Amino acid sequence: MEILVSNQSDVPVNLGLLRDLARYTLLCEGVEPPVELSVALVDQTAIRNLNLKYRGIDELTDVLSFPLLDETPKTSLPKFLGDVVICPQIAEHQAKKYGQSIAEELCLLLVHGILHLLHYDHEERKKAKLMRNREREILSRFFKRRRIRK
Repeated sequence: MEILVSNQSDVPVNLGLLRDLARYTLLCEGVEPPVELSVALVDQTAIRNLNLKYRGIDELTDVLSFPLLDETPKTSLPKFLGDVVICPQIAEHQAKKYGQSIAEELCLLLVHGILHLLHYDHEERKKAKLMRNREREILSRFFKRRRIRK
């Protein structure tokens, strides 16, 4: 499983934590290797431009997902799931607003973005609740496992 994480923002980020969480999220969702995923951390200008270009919305956002495949190919070649793009500056603002660390907010945004790649959505109330519950479950299990390993 190849998880590519790059930080193109000015905010210091624990890339290893995000890589581990991405891998764990994919495994929790039954995505098995070989698989590739790209995660990019970008500044506010970049995420706003991407939001305008691909969604037609000229506003800042915290996370964008760009799925590459509509369904999993039936080959043994690596499947590239797509890209998750996160803005750490927005995450930092939201973390303060919700009383949590920036790392916690970035982790939530990462799981949220990956679930979008796997066709979860939150347009309808029922689907939003399912997605929110799945995010919480994955994050809770991930951090519980990390504490046990230390």
